[in-house]
Amino acid sequence: MGLLSSKALRYMAIGAGTSALGYMRDAREKGQKGLEELKLARDEVTEELTTLQKTYDKALQVGGNVGGGSFANFLFGTKGIEYLANLDDLSVETANNELSILKSQFDSLPENERAKFQDYTKVAKTKFETRADVLKEGLQKNNNMGRETTNFLSKMLFEPPKDVMQEREQIISGVTTPELATPEIVPSGAESLRTKNLYTLPNRSTYENIIYLDLYEKDPVSQAYELKKDEQTTNVVNNAQEEINNMKNRGFDADLNVVQYLAEQNFMADNPQYVPNWTFYQNDFKSNSNYANNFMEDFGQALADNDTAYAEDIIQLFSGSADLENQDKAKEMKIQLDNALKGIIDTETTTTTVEDTTADIPEGGLVQKGKVKTYGATDYISAEEKLKNSQTPVTEQFIQLVMQKNNTNRDNAIRILKDIGYTQFPEKQSVTSTVKGRIKGE
Repeated sequence: MGLLSSKALRYMAIGAGTSALGYMRDAREKGQKGLEELKLARDEVTEELTTLQKTYDKALQVGGNVGGGSFANFLFGTKGIEYLANLDDLSVETANNELSILKSQFDSLPENERAKFQDYTKVAKTKFETRADVLKEGLQKNNNMGRETTNFLSKMLFEPPKDVMQEREQIISGVTTPELATPEIVPSGAESLRTKNLYTLPNRSTYENIIYLDLYEKDPVSQAYELKKDEQTTNVVNNAQEEINNMKNRGFDADLNVVQYLAEQNFMADNPQYVPNWTFYQNDFKSNSNYANNFMEDFGQALADNDTAYAEDIIQLFSGSADLENQDKAKEMKIQLDNALKGIIDTETTTTTVEDTTADIPEGGLVQKGKVKTYGATDYISAEEKLKNSQTPVTEQFIQLVMQKNNTNRDNAIRILKDIGYTQFPEKQSVTSTVKGRIKGE
């Protein structure tokens, strides 16, 4: 067969040129459509940035309302931006009640721990700019118009024209991060929230006498006061002592007996502005406490067992603490866990996930049971899941996590677990109390 004629070659060239023009026209049309979509995305990102700015401005003003300074630094170091911003939407009375509790926790910290928190305005600025950058990066990543092509012919045929690409860059670069407002500092704002120690004599002795006479009765023979033997009194005393032991386990080291604890609770109920110094230890813990040490040991064992889920739960527990040393420990444990995970990947070790009762921590609250409301689980669970849970032993650590998540005591945590089918609970560990003057029968 002979060579192709010049006429045939001319037709092929015309056909190829027509195809190339078609590809380039398509690239322009797609580019123009992409620009329209990009403009819509730009408007959405701009709106989100504005909403984010308002949230941070409101949170910053809460810091200004409490006078700025170390207490505001504490708030931004321990609470989320959304939580603080929401305080600005509450009534003055409700917001002040929330802030009074936090102020009490702050006042209970040693001076050196209070000084560790960073300037709240700088913390807010850093967090805001980081979140804003994520929003803007998402705009660029989700609107790629030919950036991945590298071959010259491919760029010519398939990439949008230069003018379209230039407009694209103008749209993206036109989205800027707004500036946060400078909060107005309210002089003596924190001082107005300071908890006054109203629980002094004669109030203290009056409330303690009421509790004492509720729990004790005079023996007709010996004329000595002894703890009442009825079931209700026994339960009240045991529950109170369990709460005290739990707080001591978490690091509370002051003298406190059952009568004092119950009397102070009653006084607090009558005087909402009063916050006892032990309230911090009901839901938090010190880094040198038995509670912290037990979880640190569990973390080491979780790493050894490659139980990453439980290790992450423990890290979350420590990072959520208001105690700065606990937060530092959380960072250290995170590094240890990351290194352990890298080691697992490097050695290509296959780990078997061990089913653990800590996988899902249930939620609870007041629920209607018959004609009364009582504490229980609020999560729905199927009959099959309940049966499965009934065959799974519950660990003491899991009970503690349920208590932590639901901000409640051990008895309520067990009620939650029972509602979702758990039946195998550990025996309650007795804790030797160091309380002076313990009441007979405790």
